[in-house]
Amino acid sequence: MADTVGGGKAYGNLGFVCNSQGKFRDAKECFKSSIVVFDIVRASLNSDYALRISFLDLCHDSYNNLWKTLLALDMTDKALCVAERGPAQALVDGLKIQYGLTAFLSVSLESKKTVSCISNKFSAQTVFLGPQRHIINF
Repeated sequence: MADTVGGGKAYGNLGFVCNSQGKFRDAKECFKSSIVVFDIVRASLNSDYALRISFLDLCHDSYNNLWKTLLALDMTDKALCVAERGPAQALVDGLKIQYGLTAFLSVSLESKKTVSCISNKFSAQTVFLGPQRHIINF
């Protein structure tokens, strides 16, 4: 598992380098790959809630960097989904482990349709408040 975690970190670092060079599309792909690797590891942690939560802290940078990169690429809907995905995973994991609520939690964390619908109903001056409390006006 350490090699897999290292691979996730390597993708994240590569994404950071691409981002700093203005290669936002390449950075996006690297951050997405990092998150995919981290999700595979997280799924293998089974029901150890504390370990899952601490693991989410480990991949927090990839999520943050991905949503910031998506904003740079003017992909607001996708950025909103990614910004909420990490905290949503922690909530889902907690509900599954503490209360055994698996039947109700089969909905995908990728709620692009919902975010798209919400974002179409607001003006272009909507404020996006990210997990680190960065306020970005559109």
